Amino acid sequence: MNFKELINDTREKVKNRFQQYYKNEEKSPFLKEALNELLRMNSGGKCIRGTLIRMGYMASGNNDDKYLDLAMAYELFETSILIHDDIIDESSLRRDKITIHEKYKEEYKKDDNTDNFNHKLNNVSNSMALCIGDYGLYECIKIINKYNNKDLLDEFIHISQNTYKGEMLDIMIPFQEEFYDVEELEKEILNIAELKTAWYSILGPYRLGLLLGNMIKDEINKPLIKIGIAFQIKDDILGIYGSNIGKTTTDIEEYKQTLLYSYAKEKDKENLKKNYGKKNKNEEVKILFEETKSLEKAKLKMKELFKEAKEELRDIDLDNNSKEILMELVDYLENREK
Repeated sequence: MNFKELINDTREKVKNRFQQYYKNEEKSPFLKEALNELLRMNSGGKCIRGTLIRMGYMASGNNDDKYLDLAMAYELFETSILIHDDIIDESSLRRDKITIHEKYKEEYKKDDNTDNFNHKLNNVSNSMALCIGDYGLYECIKIINKYNNKDLLDEFIHISQNTYKGEMLDIMIPFQEEFYDVEELEKEILNIAELKTAWYSILGPYRLGLLLGNMIKDEINKPLIKIGIAFQIKDDILGIYGSNIGKTTTDIEEYKQTLLYSYAKEKDKENLKKNYGKKNKNEEVKILFEETKSLEKAKLKMKELFKEAKEELRDIDLDNNSKEILMELVDYLENREK
């Protein structure tokens, strides 16, 4: 199978396995409703990470379905931390569906529209979403623990910690920005991309697949980190110039720190400050990114990283089929439109 066939096949297998595995038998109607929200949000993902687990497992010389529960657990991990991420970003849509905290607000809002009631409703809605996300994380650990493989669980915990370290930096940098010069800011943005995207989205799941197949191959780290960082740069470009389907606010309005932002800050700090992070200023910022050649520079950085990763993958001691699928992954990530 090529990469596109592999991801489609894995997505279907993971979906079917989760339906077999996850039974919501709670007697309390409130708990049943809450856990059904986890099921609702867990559908509709691309399954890139679950496919990478399968790819790592196949690269270790295996072609059975032992990877399947691990892939299912990791896709649930993604859903769970995205529930948290939606609260942090105050997002009302995810995967073209209303987010959990927003659904609770819609369900329980009343005619009483006082500030006190709205504060209580926001608190309850966010708290329920946090608890549902936490429940999903523990369910994920429970699934992985059934493999009875300490190295596998330790690796998953390491990936999770890197992801949350990246998230914490992502949250705090906008408030600490004045302490960074342009070069330091760029380094920190790339550091976030490595922790929050490369480890979580690319390297981590591939390493888990390798570990499941009893293979350790640390030389894979460097090219896969480059793929992950390039993946994030592409995501940042799409977050501003893409169709923005399934999202209610843009990265510009969220004051997201990206390479495009750091490049523009170096060229035109004054106009960037006037428009970035403000509503209804998306077009002005897009023009600024183009005029300062920040968009062009970000695209070039992305392409360089993808190219370097491909060149390094050719020297890795993997079978030709595993290398070819990784190359197809790079093409898929580079050419995607959403």
